Amino acid sequence: MHHSLAFVAVLVIGLSVTSSAVASGNLVNNPGFETNDFTGWSQSGNTDFTFVDGDPHGGVAAAWLGPTGSLGFLSQTLATVAGETYELRYWLKHEPFGTGTPSAFQVSWDGSLITGQTDLGTFLYTEFVFSNLAPTGTATQLTFGFREDTDFFQLDDVSVEAASRTVAEPPTLLLLGVGVLAFIGCARRFRKACAACAAVLPLVVAAPATQAQVTDFTPEGIEEFLRTNPQVGTADEFLQNLPLEFHYNWIMMTKSESTQRGDATSPRFIMFDFLATRVFGFDDSQTIEYLQFDARTNTFRFHEIRMKTGGGEITIDDPGCLGCHAPTRRNADGTLHARVRRPRPNWDAYDSWGGALPFNRDRIYKNSEEEKAVKRILNDIKDTPFGRQLGFPPGIQDNVTTGTVTIDYDNCDPGISTTDFPCKTDTGNGRLYLRVQSDSPDKGTRTDEGRGVAMFDLFTKYNARRIAQELADFPPNPVDIRPVALAIARDCLTAATLGKYAPKAALTKLLAYHTGLDPNIKTFENLLDDTSQRMHSLPKLKADLQRDNLDELIAANGSVGVNKDAEMALRSNQNPGQMFIVDSATGFMIDREFYDKSNEVLKMALFRLFLEPLGVAVEMWSMSVQSVNSPLGSRNETYTFGDLFQTEYVPVIDSILRTAVGGDTTCNGLSAASIKQYVKPF
Repeated sequence: MHHSLAFVAVLVIGLSVTSSAVASGNLVNNPGFETNDFTGWSQSGNTDFTFVDGDPHGGVAAAWLGPTGSLGFLSQTLATVAGETYELRYWLKHEPFGTGTPSAFQVSWDGSLITGQTDLGTFLYTEFVFSNLAPTGTATQLTFGFREDTDFFQLDDVSVEAASRTVAEPPTLLLLGVGVLAFIGCARRFRKACAACAAVLPLVVAAPATQAQVTDFTPEGIEEFLRTNPQVGTADEFLQNLPLEFHYNWIMMTKSESTQRGDATSPRFIMFDFLATRVFGFDDSQTIEYLQFDARTNTFRFHEIRMKTGGGEITIDDPGCLGCHAPTRRNADGTLHARVRRPRPNWDAYDSWGGALPFNRDRIYKNSEEEKAVKRILNDIKDTPFGRQLGFPPGIQDNVTTGTVTIDYDNCDPGISTTDFPCKTDTGNGRLYLRVQSDSPDKGTRTDEGRGVAMFDLFTKYNARRIAQELADFPPNPVDIRPVALAIARDCLTAATLGKYAPKAALTKLLAYHTGLDPNIKTFENLLDDTSQRMHSLPKLKADLQRDNLDELIAANGSVGVNKDAEMALRSNQNPGQMFIVDSATGFMIDREFYDKSNEVLKMALFRLFLEPLGVAVEMWSMSVQSVNSPLGSRNETYTFGDLFQTEYVPVIDSILRTAVGGDTTCNGLSAASIKQYVKPF
């Protein structure tokens, strides 16, 4: 659809003539951005999301143009000859992940608009040609105007030549079809340019033109894709037909707790889209796990894809996944206590993920065993059908000179602040690290948070909706738990006001349920203590798992004499708001999981008291992984949410339940409604 040019965000590209103009007669300096920056171009206006990186039409670089909300400009001046006419050529690509709107692109010559469009569609690199362009003098300005609020335009190979040096062509754009590119650059949306990218070869191989890319990510859509594309018969071929964001956003698991395998020599890869609503798991088999968040029902769904010669098959809502993704404790009589089992992803609260590589806050520390393991694994797989499809994050490179994977800690991009790029010195221990950067919109390069943190934060948004929807839809018989759940979310209850929301007989019966599970829980204060202990147990549980993982990494690296405690304690405190606790078993520290959680502990204990006896699986609200190595139970029973329960979960629960409950949702009104429910026999 075309709209008024009043909506166009303009990038003015002025081109100053220097002695570096190419011998072919091209007046444009740095026409293909092969300097890996805007050398020769003068930037002004809104320069956000405007940089040079890979994904070129030719050479190794292209301009990535995506300012949002206001105009951006690049200017330069061409030396022209009055009376001569000129031909302008450029290659443009627009392949947004989302809607690609609002977007606009325009071109002006010597102050006059020669083309302008808004809300452009999707197209691969296409050459645009404009002929018979006449200057008014010896200095002519060329202007490209653009805006892309959801993604980027890629501009490359700009050329302006005198007509006397060119073969005349019609003064219209030429739509020259191009195949899917095999060279994909180092950056996607929200990633800044990496100067080192010019010396490396990204490994992504796009889908051949004879294969249709997966575009419908509903399980039925994938089922149809597999049915109509029988030539896609292996997991590697299926990956080749996924959009490029999956090739770039991946996490290695060298100790897998999934049904998929993963170890120190052959890791499992978790590959997710920029919003983590679609997540695929790959191992060395032909079985692919697929997690999908269904926003229509606020439900996580789990499917299994099995690849084979002649085409693959998908088991929709695979019941085999519930054992890991919908665990629940049992009642005293051995029956499952949860009346509703809505599965959720398994991803522990940050900052560390036992079994992931790297495991602690997405940081690869220089000269660490994890650094050795990352380079060893990527070197081993980079020439395999799977490995060739992986896009490396900034700072990790397949060096064309050495032929090996390297990690650049010192020269990632001298022109970019270390606060905006993944190479940084840890102020606590003085060690250099590389953050495995995320492409999710709320992370990008302007935060010291990587892919594991991004996936947890994004999952949290959806998990909050899952929990709130479960509460809203929970069967109201024998007790409608929604009024008391809303009251807890709204801070109506305290340890001293339990009787305002349930009569004594009901409270006695609620506590008796917890006593039946643990004889030490006889009072609400005991339940508070139990909840706090469970929350504080998570770091040790993860540390124990990572210590086992580290043993295997060290063995696979062939290293000897390694101080494992020192390896695991590399992450040091940089945020005074975070607290350290020394693990009594190993003596090293893991941070971030501990905050001043007095209010959160109270809320979780209240939810446990009032809801668990009635079959609400509060113990599986957390996304922590079900495990068997905890004296207090599985990690999923640690009631841990990072620091996001108050900021992400409570507002969503409040919003959805307030609509579901209706009527008087003040504390007084909720007290009356709750008492009315808990006076019923249950």
